[in-house]
Amino acid sequence: MAINSRCGLACKRHSESGEAEYTNRVTLSPIEALARYWTSPTEHHTQWQNDTAPLFSRLLEAAQYDVHDQYQYLLFMFGHIIPSLGPYPQRWKSTMTTLGIPLEFSINYQKHGKETVRVALEPVSVVSGTDEDPFNLITTRKFMSDIANLGLESFDMELHDYLINAFFPSANEIRDLQASGYGKRGGEQKSPSAFGFDLKAGGCITVKGYCHLLLKHLATGTPVSDIVREPLVRLCRQMTCSAAFDLMHDYLTKSSGYIKHTFLSWDYVPKEKSRLKVYSGSTSISLEKAEEVWSLGGRVQGEEISEGIKLIKQLWKTLGLKSCTDNTAQPVELEFDVNEEAQQKFQPPLTWNYELQPGISHPLTKLYFPVHGMNDLKVAEALSKFFHFLGWHDQAESYLSVLRDL
Repeated sequence: MAINSRCGLACKRHSESGEAEYTNRVTLSPIEALARYWTSPTEHHTQWQNDTAPLFSRLLEAAQYDVHDQYQYLLFMFGHIIPSLGPYPQRWKSTMTTLGIPLEFSINYQKHGKETVRVALEPVSVVSGTDEDPFNLITTRKFMSDIANLGLESFDMELHDYLINAFFPSANEIRDLQASGYGKRGGEQKSPSAFGFDLKAGGCITVKGYCHLLLKHLATGTPVSDIVREPLVRLCRQMTCSAAFDLMHDYLTKSSGYIKHTFLSWDYVPKEKSRLKVYSGSTSISLEKAEEVWSLGGRVQGEEISEGIKLIKQLWKTLGLKSCTDNTAQPVELEFDVNEEAQQKFQPPLTWNYELQPGISHPLTKLYFPVHGMNDLKVAEALSKFFHFLGWHDQAESYLSVLRDL
């Protein structure tokens, strides 16, 4: 038996006929195998692959995906996500992350069921931001066409087509934006959309779309509340969630909750099964504001709402969040700058979404706690404590070690 430190074991044995037979066992992980045998078509792809694929692989391992799923999702990453990150180093500054990177990984934890790795992407190409595609519309459409051709289970484009037609700026509106000089500074939001992918155990990929309303608002001068009203009234009537929309729209309108950075998301499934989400934010960061948002200003009551508020208070306390109340109710202004000094001064707003589901009479609220700029270890320790509070003891015990291994 010969031992090869690079490839594993090379074993020689004799068959019944006496002839020598050689067997080789190469012990490569999925990411190692693909790194060795996958040929990237361009140097840009190679650089993005080196920067992103190892972390993505560690996330799959941390979430305990089996080897078959790891290979499948790494191939999806190599074949569809990495080619959509554009030139390297990046020229297009994405507004999806505060550092301008058009890619974000996360793990979703649930009380019951397996952790799910998620990938969020703002597709970028060599023409993004050029005169050919100043607001990334051509690149976005091509990417979505490629995803549609994958034949994913239950994949449906009807909601995509409806919402993009309603909320993407028209060709004339794009020309007006260009004429106004918008998008020349570099820190402004220019792309109207992004995508999310939930990578389920067993190889099922579910897709979510995100549509920002800012460009439509700036191009037309129409308030965001007016932009969304008629298209969403029609859609929610078809989705049998009109009552939930009316509650949400009334609260957001009367509380100045529709901001220029409001955006929508949906599932790429038939609309009778899809969720529709409306995202907003506030510079008033306090428990009182969080409770108001959770109950839509008292419009939704009941045991579930009360229990949710208890959990909000507990997590707020565990994280050690401080109030930053803006009594002047200024609109949320987000400027995206990779300058280190600007990053240190950035104060994220309190953000949330309202989820409208077919047949459900009130919105379901999800809050996002503003932890940007806080010590990562302290946040992780707080989440571990909160998992214990929820009774998620397995997740609580493993969470810190999982983060360290990443």
